Amino acid sequence: MKRTILIGFISVFSLVLSAGSAIKFNQTTVDFGNVQSGKTAEVKFEFENIGNEMLIIHDIRASCGCTAPALAKKEYAPGEKGSISVRFNSTGYRARVSKSIAVRSNDPALTTVMLTIVGNVIDTASALAKLSSESIDFGSVRHGKSFTKTVSISNDGNVDLEIKEVQHWPDFTLIFPAKRIPPKHSIEVKVNFTPMDTNTQVALIKIVTNDPARSYLLLKAEWKTTAK
Repeated sequence: MKRTILIGFISVFSLVLSAGSAIKFNQTTVDFGNVQSGKTAEVKFEFENIGNEMLIIHDIRASCGCTAPALAKKEYAPGEKGSISVRFNSTGYRARVSKSIAVRSNDPALTTVMLTIVGNVIDTASALAKLSSESIDFGSVRHGKSFTKTVSISNDGNVDLEIKEVQHWPDFTLIFPAKRIPPKHSIEVKVNFTPMDTNTQVALIKIVTNDPARSYLLLKAEWKTTAK
């Protein structure tokens, strides 16, 4: 009898704990990528009421006036999904930005959820560097032998992209067909590798550019050294 009462008490206690609304976001941080200064970036945060009572969004507050969140309605039934649209006005901003939005609801376990948008704001007239791949794999290599891979660098901006400097191990040689890339163009870069250090299997190549939002590109080189 005592065991039956205990089980009943636990069941009722579990129901009490699970009762109420419960908000769950698919993700609480969204990266809007690159946006030209003066333009507006828009992202969405999707959520669901995973509780068993009506979810009520009390209010949504952004960290500054440049960020404007919008919600279609404030009440969501159990199992119902919704989304919060956020518009970011990049006027007056440069480089990397991060803005937060506080969402208050009647979720008893999580009354406030902090959302974050991040991204890069670039000048209206600027270069925008992009690698076709951020890593290259030379596979199995031999000490003292030469191996070559290619990678492309594109300029998605609206002024010339300049390759200012390249930093790498002596084992590498980079061959650029040009050190200046016009807007909406790309170049193929040859990466020559002659491994001398048999103990190392990864290295970073740093390519410095005039991209104001991303001043350098990092290219990771990987390989496996075999016997001579």
